[in-house]
Amino acid sequence: MIKGSPVWSPDQGLQTNMPATVIPDRACQSTKNVVFFDGKIVVRPGIQAAALVDPGTSSGNITHMNTMVTQDAIFYLLRVENPSGTLGKAYVFDPTLQTWSDITTLPLFVASDYHRPTSAQFKGEWLLATGGSNLMRWNGSGTLVDVTAAQSDAALKAPQNPYFVCATASRIFLANSIDNATDERIPWRVHWCSSYDTSIYSNGSGDGKQLSAGFRDLTHDSSPITGMIYHGSTSVVVF
Repeated sequence: MIKGSPVWSPDQGLQTNMPATVIPDRACQSTKNVVFFDGKIVVRPGIQAAALVDPGTSSGNITHMNTMVTQDAIFYLLRVENPSGTLGKAYVFDPTLQTWSDITTLPLFVASDYHRPTSAQFKGEWLLATGGSNLMRWNGSGTLVDVTAAQSDAALKAPQNPYFVCATASRIFLANSIDNATDERIPWRVHWCSSYDTSIYSNGSGDGKQLSAGFRDLTHDSSPITGMIYHGSTSVVVF
């Protein structure tokens, strides 16, 4: 349910670091599942039986599925499968047309049969990390776009072939990826994009165009990152 939080504090005055109304991450099941949209609280689009529809076009093992709701409240179901070993394909299910469409253009390589792709939704985009290809982006139309290749400025490019992606309210995070300068995988590094812009990242050069993008090496035990999730309202948990 929606929880109220105190806006005024006797000793600190107005608290500007928290909203007057707090909505849980999984929305409000007891209040018809509402979400923030365009500065307002609106009802989340209802659950649809897309997952029960026969893919029809399936040509391999399904290794990942996720949902996406566009900024104009259109619901999609997405799936990734490996029809030929490590070569993957991605499909989207349109509930209006009741059809699956192949949104793969470039070869989509997954890291291995035992590593499953990860994906996240951010600002009307679906972002897919397979570990074997660059980060891919789908915006509700057309086909997947290579995020690294789409950025022409080398100082702002996303790292290559991330294993993991997750999104917070203001940016996306990538983990266990290949450094663009050395072409070597840095398994303990976490990158984040600039605020609200999934096309801008940092290579550590200090270029002002990188804005708030950055990265951090989690080297306390030098072990590779094996998982990453978004938890709570602001926290990213790395395993």
